[in-house]
This record gives sequence, structure tokens and C-alpha cells, in this order.
Amino acid sequence: MKAKVRWQPSEHGLGFEGEMDNGRRLSLDGNGEGLSPMEAVLISVGACSSVDVVEIMRKSRQKMHACFCELDAER
Repeated sequence: MKAKVRWQPSEHGLGFEGEMDNGRRLSLDGNGEGLSPMEAVLISVGACSSVDVVEIMRKSRQKMHACFCELDAER
């Protein structure tokens, strides 16, 4: 995987757009108007862990009705 992150000049100056080598994009905002980079990292950790759990359960042919991950972090 490869990614590029570009600063998006604006009045507040803390917007960024990430783009993966496959063209998928994600906008982030360090000024509180959108998802911050730190928030995106926390959510990504939870999603990454949950993907593993769901895949293991599916391979074990276990029925699943839901999967959620609660995270708590301090900066």
C-alpha cells in the first residue's frame, strides 16, 4: 500500500486529504470541523481489530449478529 497526504489550504489551515494508490480518498480536519487525524487513527485501530474478529468468527462458521469495539484514548 502507498498513500499521499496533501494539505488543503484554507482559512484555518488544518485540512488534509489522504489518497491511497488505488484512488480512494479521505478528508481530515485538525481544526475540529471534521474527523481529526487522531480520531481517524483511533477509529482505524478499532476497525482493524474488529475485521480480525469477524473473519475468525466467519471461518469458524459461527453466527454473528453484531460486532462493536469501544475504544478510549488520551492524547
